[in-house]
Amino acid sequence: MKTRALFLLLLPTTLSSILISSVKAQFYSRCNYEITERRSSSFREVVLERFGIKVDIPENYRTMLRQDGSVEILHPDVFKVVQCVARGGIGGSGSYREILSMVNRNSSLSLRQQAIQSAGYRGSHVMEYKNSHLSGHIIVSDGGYTYHFLGNVTGQNKLLKVDIGCDCTLDVEAITSLLSRIRPLNTL
Repeated sequence: MKTRALFLLLLPTTLSSILISSVKAQFYSRCNYEITERRSSSFREVVLERFGIKVDIPENYRTMLRQDGSVEILHPDVFKVVQCVARGGIGGSGSYREILSMVNRNSSLSLRQQAIQSAGYRGSHVMEYKNSHLSGHIIVSDGGYTYHFLGNVTGQNKLLKVDIGCDCTLDVEAITSLLSRIRPLNTL
């Protein structure tokens, strides 16, 4: 009888200890970014109606609407990290990101000035970019880890903002390749 009473007294304490330690273990799991899947060489079209654009992304990539209204284009391995973090893990480093958003035009600034300001850093290099559907400025971070574009999309009142980054060195083709695959909705 005494053993049963002692067992019943210790049961809640033991269970809470197990639950707390399993929550701690989940919270501290690391979400590492490793490239295990290659980028597909074939593309599919994604329509972003809220932005008035469509963009071609690799077949095996996904898009994710973010809380701030922007859209992130995700490599399959980055998507695994996002899922891990959503389950309570701690995000790792090394992931590549492509984020698209639309912003209002600031009429008190030139487009170049607004591009520099919206990048959030001075940037080591500012260059003009233009194709048949987009015109604006690319800002390159000092370390070459981030590229930022802000510009006009044919037929749109708002400006397209594109941020590409990695804690690895990138080259300008990373952003110009993506920009070349973005078109207004009313084009073929």
